[in-house]
Amino acid sequence: MTVRSIAMALLLGGCEVAGDDTCYSPDQNVEDAYVEGALGCACDNDEPQCIDGVGLVCDEGWWQSVEDGPCMP
Repeated sequence: MTVRSIAMALLLGGCEVAGDDTCYSPDQNVEDAYVEGALGCACDNDEPQCIDGVGLVCDEGWWQSVEDGPCMP
């Protein structure tokens, strides 16, 4: 378990956040992905995503925003 996954589990009380309207994913709240402190939703998608210029990767079960990668040509 990584530090991020432990912190997420503590913060969320161990709840699954997929579908939680406070987290970001390719399907929701993409505009918040680069906001400091924003949390990615749970994921199991191995495909990097580029949604409206926002790069997202599923890392250890949580969506993470990235500045390079999926949106780079």
